[in-house]
Amino acid sequence: MTRNTLFRRRGLAAAVAVALVAMVSGLAGVASGDIITLKDGRRIGGEVLSENSRLVRIKDDAGNVEAIRTGDIEKIEKGVDLDPAESRAERDAPFMPGLSLRERMKVGAEAERFSGPLGFKLAAAARPHVWVFGDHPQLELSRLADKVEATLVDYADTFGVPVDEVLSASDAEQLYVFQFRQEPQYLRFIDRIYSRMRDETVNDARLKLMKRQKGFWVMTPRPLIGRYMGPSTMQTEVSNASHLTSHLALMLHEPAGAWMPWWFLEGFAVWQEIRVTSYALTYCIEVSRPGEYAKEGTPDADELAKAKLEKAWRKKVKARVRRRDERDLAILGALSLNEIELDDVQQSWSVVDWLHRTDKLVKFTRAYKEHRELDKALNESIELGVTGAHERWRYWVLQHY
Repeated sequence: MTRNTLFRRRGLAAAVAVALVAMVSGLAGVASGDIITLKDGRRIGGEVLSENSRLVRIKDDAGNVEAIRTGDIEKIEKGVDLDPAESRAERDAPFMPGLSLRERMKVGAEAERFSGPLGFKLAAAARPHVWVFGDHPQLELSRLADKVEATLVDYADTFGVPVDEVLSASDAEQLYVFQFRQEPQYLRFIDRIYSRMRDETVNDARLKLMKRQKGFWVMTPRPLIGRYMGPSTMQTEVSNASHLTSHLALMLHEPAGAWMPWWFLEGFAVWQEIRVTSYALTYCIEVSRPGEYAKEGTPDADELAKAKLEKAWRKKVKARVRRRDERDLAILGALSLNEIELDDVQQSWSVVDWLHRTDKLVKFTRAYKEHRELDKALNESIELGVTGAHERWRYWVLQHY
């Protein structure tokens, strides 16, 4: 063996050693993060920036810096990376109360799946039966999710059934809500997401109508609400979402084919909207053209001043009854959606309120779905026909409002 050959082999061995060191160093560098485990079980992955006796500052995997009290920390692991999906699910925990880590990861995966076709990142908030996606801050989406879940729970409690039973007809465990700040993002959602998932219940004409509206709700192929805020306030969006959720619950629970009496759907939805959000901000203002359902006719400040609370609606209904200016119940029951005006919605809400407070609402609703005729439903539930029921309601309003 010549000296040059020996040198080359020694040089090769040295190069291999250097490469191995580089590989080991590189592999060690993969696990360069830190994990803080909190006493509530939540874990935060990222880079610990500073520590003292009171606070630990960590930059999470999304680039956000969070200061955590040392008393809330169970342990700190250095040089250990957290899986990105798990890291996101842990960050989402405050906006998804009641969901396990695995469920939060599923919500995050759905948000990622929808973000791709849209071309912008969706935030998410969730409750056990409601998953909300949108371009709003998570805190706003969480507020909306809270009231939508509360509407489903209120409906289930009213009928004495589990929430899962309310949604069972759809074979879906969750209601999806897509909430956007402006119209362009809403239209992109319809074009790139919803148009691909719609079924035969939404034809091309209805799809075009949805694009002209501020929002929509559908029952199939899964319960879904889509909306955008525009110049409205978040209070209005929350109230509207509660209202539309009530429509879905009423139609999905113990479904009755094409049964859709608009006076009752509107009255029931406003009744729930007030119970859950304290406001009635969703109703027909103008009915001159199709597609104006749930459209705000005035700025939100005027909406809040006009709609106010249940007390204001009681006062308005009682004034109409005193003047005998209310709509005949038989006529009210036959109105189509675009024929219903604000006064009609207030009267419909009052009829639902009366039925509930006299313990007849559940029995009436089930009878209405079974017979699909107002007169038969009233006879079965309160043993009065339409005319007698109308007079009974009038007397009750004068006594209780």
